[in-house]
Amino acid sequence: MNETVSLGVPYMHPVCPLSLNHVKLFVIADTFARFQRMEGNKVYFPLGFHYSGIEPITLSEKISGALKGEENGFLEKLEKTHDIDSGDFSRLTAPLDLLDYFSERQIRDLKKLEITADFDNIYHTKEMRYEKYLDALYIQYDDCNVIINTSEGSALKYSDKIWKQDVKNQLSVTKIITPNLKKILEDRLDTFFGEYYFVRSRGIGKKYGGGIIEPMSDSELFNLFEAQEGLTKLPITRFFVEEHLKTWVIKRIFAETLILPDQLRTKEYSVLGMGKYDGKIISASKGIGEMLPSLLNKYGKNLTRVSLLLTSHPSKNFNWTGESALSSKKILKKYERFKSCMLGLSAGKNPELDNLIDESKMIIRGNMKSGDFRFACLEALVEMPKKVKMMMLNSKGNADKYFHYIDELFGLGE
Repeated sequence: MNETVSLGVPYMHPVCPLSLNHVKLFVIADTFARFQRMEGNKVYFPLGFHYSGIEPITLSEKISGALKGEENGFLEKLEKTHDIDSGDFSRLTAPLDLLDYFSERQIRDLKKLEITADFDNIYHTKEMRYEKYLDALYIQYDDCNVIINTSEGSALKYSDKIWKQDVKNQLSVTKIITPNLKKILEDRLDTFFGEYYFVRSRGIGKKYGGGIIEPMSDSELFNLFEAQEGLTKLPITRFFVEEHLKTWVIKRIFAETLILPDQLRTKEYSVLGMGKYDGKIISASKGIGEMLPSLLNKYGKNLTRVSLLLTSHPSKNFNWTGESALSSKKILKKYERFKSCMLGLSAGKNPELDNLIDESKMIIRGNMKSGDFRFACLEALVEMPKKVKMMMLNSKGNADKYFHYIDELFGLGE
């Protein structure tokens, strides 16, 4: 096809390891990226980190106090929940050092998971060019008269009727992959009158108006920055985002309608359901739910990827329990035995099997295009083996090419 496909994800706030929710988002985005490359397209899949907010300051101060004996048991708890080596705490007493530490760890873990992002092109909001970008952007906001300055701080005027109508028009032509969510976003926009203050008095980030630009605004604008810098080719084809960031999606569309022409705005959003861990809402910063280092240590790369793909339809919420990986492990083992058996057959023509292989790939491609990665994975690992068992096989046909396709698509290589 030789098209250019640009993927987007909310950039990471590196104050802890990646949680189950984050990992699932990256596995789904990566599976889509792999599929597009296998379709013959050029894929841009950039990564970035927003260094912002009060959390890095608070956490580094607590670590400093604990090293002085002020918070008994805090370091032991953090060592477990945040996967910090005990000898590393002395390096984490300054906010920027802490952010650097976790961004390096997150990159390391994503590579272990074989996420095929553009690791050679990673952006940070601490870069000077990002500060210059924000300076220019807020001058544009000011010129468009969408900044409100009050005694409480500075905010963007989302209640501006003309601006809001532009957003409504854009939302009407933007594809939302998640079923029923477009109506929810449209209803949310109708009640979107509040001014969201984007400046805080204290924190890490770009200084503005005597304060600091707050993290969500920082992350929202960071994606537009990297797009303008050319790491991706505009427009972004599909943006993957978690369900709890619905308001953030609307704010992002507000920003795009103001600074980008129609043809360069994000075309599709895939909004993913949120996870619970044994019934509790997953929170990486609170240590609720397994983090990526733990997943990799317990289950390895293949089982981690398959388990997260099989938890639910991408748009549905999921509950991760001790049984989640066990059931996926059984499926993966059956697939691996099936694959070994098939590839052990003598080479030769088997038109009936080859037809099954072609039909299965068509089903997988259809599910990938529609955004149903769970059904694509189930077709490959469960349904296809069932179909083959209904046949009497005496040759493997084109099975070697089929399994290469499946392994590459879902990242199941050795």
